[in-house]
Amino acid sequence: MKIVAFNAGHDVGVDPGAVSPIRPEIGDYIYTEEAKYVLAVAKDCKELWENQMGQKGIVIQDDDLGFVCQASNDAGADVFVSIHCNSFGQPSANGVETLYFSESGKELASIMQNELLYRCQRYNRGIKYRGDLWVLKGTDAPAILVEIGFISNPAEEAEMNKESFKRD
Repeated sequence: MKIVAFNAGHDVGVDPGAVSPIRPEIGDYIYTEEAKYVLAVAKDCKELWENQMGQKGIVIQDDDLGFVCQASNDAGADVFVSIHCNSFGQPSANGVETLYFSESGKELASIMQNELLYRCQRYNRGIKYRGDLWVLKGTDAPAILVEIGFISNPAEEAEMNKESFKRD
């Protein structure tokens, strides 16, 4: 691999994505916006990729998914990783999952899911085919979308906000 495009899902200031509930009844004032959070994670991933692998990474975040895919393609990305946080109406929902569209994406999704499970010690929601996601279909490179945890789950959100989680 030479270039990895890290797509931070949604767009700060335009589309916050999922937003964690504020729970003052339990003294929880953490308020996580998916777009801000995954942008920080994508920047950390890029830095780690470049420092540890000595290869190029780029970070893309935009509300225009056509632009996101085109920026990845224009950069000549060899791999495309879209980073997101999951959310669900039941606060007990938890775990990590990785979505793919193509066969090459399926291989990458399997590798990424196993790495996430090893590093994060989370419930395995598996890898899943998704033929309806533009960012998985619109890039030239093998593409995956990673849901790194549920910001609607108080325990996962608290864990995700630790610096050690973002680095791992």
